[in-house]
Amino acid sequence: MKTKFLFLFISLFAVACATKGGGPLDAKSFSEKFKSTPNAVLLDVRTPGEFDKEYIEGAMLADWNSSDFKRRVAAIEKSNPVFVYCLSGGRSASAAKYLRDNGYEVYELQGGIMKWKAAGLPTVSNEAKKEAGMSQEQYNAATASGKVIVDFNAEWCAPCKRLHPILDELVKEDPTLKLVSIDVDKNTSISESMKIEALPTIIYYVDGKQVFQQVGLLTKEELKAKLAGK
Repeated sequence: MKTKFLFLFISLFAVACATKGGGPLDAKSFSEKFKSTPNAVLLDVRTPGEFDKEYIEGAMLADWNSSDFKRRVAAIEKSNPVFVYCLSGGRSASAAKYLRDNGYEVYELQGGIMKWKAAGLPTVSNEAKKEAGMSQEQYNAATASGKVIVDFNAEWCAPCKRLHPILDELVKEDPTLKLVSIDVDKNTSISESMKIEALPTIIYYVDGKQVFQQVGLLTKEELKAKLAGK
């Protein structure tokens, strides 16, 4: 009896472990699951060149073969399910294994973006995306006068979310301080021209002159010290 109970327990445990990490889905199921999953993150693990040609709407780029991959995905909260795809499924399988090994719930697009397109599902041209958002002229105008903090962020970036209330408090305490928040996914062109490679990134200007650039999360006290030139 005890042996049967032990076998049943092990079997249930194995099933739970196997299903915890999500799994591979066909294109239609992948699309529906992503849309219906709260706080889901869509990850394109192809190269920047491939991403520029076309991508699935809402995707964040994290090139699996880049040395920057681990740093980029580290900004994703482990409570957020991750949906991964590449061109045909090879790179996404490797990326999915890495993410699962690091505690993420992961779903893979079987056959990659090739199967996605074969199923008649839409993709977006990244070139069109680059035309949207803040222009360089608008950016220059926003930082031309007074004390300005520019906060480059993204909705999927956990440190960015922790930084938001800190910046809001600083602005409330100093009415002469202006905050400009830029979502890199919605403002691709300006983010690329400013060479933003990690999030969060803060750039501080005084009358149009850049005083400092800070990458990563700081405490309120650390930020106040940097703004004071200490």
